[in-house]
Amino acid sequence: MVRFSLNLLLAICLVFGGAATAFAQTDGMGEHDGPPPMLVIMPPPDVEKPEGIEMSEDPAEAFHQMFDVFFGMMDEDGNGELNHDELGGWVHPPPHMDGGPGGGMEGPPMGGEMEEHIRHLEEELRRVHQEQHMRHIEELGHHRDRIKEEIGHMRERLREMDEEARRVAEELQRAQSEPPMGDEAR
Repeated sequence: MVRFSLNLLLAICLVFGGAATAFAQTDGMGEHDGPPPMLVIMPPPDVEKPEGIEMSEDPAEAFHQMFDVFFGMMDEDGNGELNHDELGGWVHPPPHMDGGPGGGMEGPPMGGEMEEHIRHLEEELRRVHQEQHMRHIEELGHHRDRIKEEIGHMRERLREMDEEARRVAEELQRAQSEPPMGDEAR
């Protein structure tokens, strides 16, 4: 589960890192030629893998747990902030689809295993989002059912109150139509 979560976090970083750098690299004069600039965030080879981490079964909570683990691994001085040196070992140039130069950044061609791995991570991310969506729909269904039940109880209470009002009105009418006590003798 930890390996999967690390891979999922890496895929998310690839997606968001590319989008952020693409926005940062535009010159404001028009569209950028070629693929958007990207950076890849992944652990350096010498970083020890975390052990003994109990991951939640909830995908959203597991993501936050992995994010905290990654952040803790990157934050070497433990001050809660990442500086240039701490982040420097984790940031790498992206692999290029065509294996060619990428604006001064060389990377291995993206092929075979890497593409399959990214495709798998994207599918898993879609699955997690779908599960969260379905859980949300289920929760809304439970809320709707409780509200319908409450409405039913309220309608029943209104019927009881209507019946009580009718009974009181009948008693009042009877009391008004009967002669007052003590007037019978006259």
